[in-house]
Amino acid sequence: MDFKRPCIIDHMQFDSEVLRLTDDVTQQLNSKYGLQCSPNLAPLVFAIYNTSRSKFDIAQCGVYEGATLLGIAETCRFLGLDAHIYGFDSFDGFPKNIDCDYDKPMYFKTLMSEGKIDKAHYDQAFIRTSAFTNDSHLDKTYFSIDKEKLLQRVATYNNITLIDGDFDRTLSAFRESIDLLHLDCDLYMSYCTSLTNLYPLLSSQGRVVFDEYYSLKYPGAREAVNRFFKERSSEGVFLRFRHGDFERWLLKKH
Repeated sequence: MDFKRPCIIDHMQFDSEVLRLTDDVTQQLNSKYGLQCSPNLAPLVFAIYNTSRSKFDIAQCGVYEGATLLGIAETCRFLGLDAHIYGFDSFDGFPKNIDCDYDKPMYFKTLMSEGKIDKAHYDQAFIRTSAFTNDSHLDKTYFSIDKEKLLQRVATYNNITLIDGDFDRTLSAFRESIDLLHLDCDLYMSYCTSLTNLYPLLSSQGRVVFDEYYSLKYPGAREAVNRFFKERSSEGVFLRFRHGDFERWLLKKH
């Protein structure tokens, strides 16, 4: 398979205002809920901060405990944006048996051999997964949550809608236009289903933030994104940010 994706704007840096707002939101969530926002909040703040739209609708696939979802809501509140956020999740952890080879840690070897990740990424994944032998992050209980606590947190916002259920059912039924799509759903098929159903709903100049395009545990997400955009390489541009020890990736649609 020829490897194609939209062109890349490389060596991007988050500006000081984006980093300041990210810190403010992170502190707010920690103070209110004791939640620790992961570093993936920065590209979302960047996408929201740089919108010129007065109304901004957002879909997130993969909610977990809600730290990033609530981080998005707090960012919109800080900026005074009229935004609605849709959070999709089964709230039931991973499937019991994950048999897709793309999701297995060993697939990082294939990504490396095909030139789809660099040596530094490969080496970090090798360490993180104990030489590609540790797949405990694929266990069904790895993302188990206290759903009632999540619902209590979300209830304090009037612009969040949680959509509970398997992606095959919930995403195919969704019809709202969106301006930002955040994929934080880890697995190859979850990424494929999310992109197939929600990318066509993304507005012109909309953004997609890929949480696991640079991942040390979930190689299937990168494979899914590469395959999806193979025939869509003219539809947008990838932005690659270096943030701490990680790369952060998003797509800006034309």
